[in-house]
Amino acid sequence: AVARSVGLEDVPAYMAAVDPAKGTFAEPEARPVLVMPRALADAPVGEQIFQLGRTLGKIALGLHLVDKLAAGELGTLVAALVRLSVGAKGAAVAVADAPEDRVAELTHRLERDLPRRIRRLVDPLAAACVERPLVKPETLLVGVERGADRIGLVLSDALDVAVRFAARREAPEAAAAPDLREALRLSGSARDLLRFAVSEEREAVGL
Repeated sequence: AVARSVGLEDVPAYMAAVDPAKGTFAEPEARPVLVMPRALADAPVGEQIFQLGRTLGKIALGLHLVDKLAAGELGTLVAALVRLSVGAKGAAVAVADAPEDRVAELTHRLERDLPRRIRRLVDPLAAACVERPLVKPETLLVGVERGADRIGLVLSDALDVAVRFAARREAPEAAAAPDLREALRLSGSARDLLRFAVSEEREAVGL
């Protein structure tokens, strides 16, 4: 039911002995696989729906791929994709600080391995990256996580769970504290999610 809520069908899933603090995540295979901590089986339903919803939302949007990338790696990948599409000058504009040797190496691999139909899909995205450079890749990673938190919240309506999960990335000790105010004080992601929860945007989504 959660998968259908984000437009997906039959997503493979299994439970594994992974860190419960990390939560559910997706393995970026050709067909994404949902990996859930075993501890999630004993969690309240609201937490289960929240974790499944945020990860399935990433898969539906194609953003689960960034889960395995650090900020520098993401910058290199974006620069290589732009270079493949519009050339080296465009790549230098899109991601200014990406290491040239790594970008050149990855561009060569993408040119060899990426199907033409996928490359055609990359072209308009590459042009957009040149127009709006990726100045701080880490900001994009934070945005992906915060967007996933919002999807999980909308589907689960479990505000306490969602805020604590968001806070865990930046203030893990505060996220486990009985008083939620400490988590909100220390975590920008938790505050962002709370603002969304009481916003007109959240009201418009319904569910």
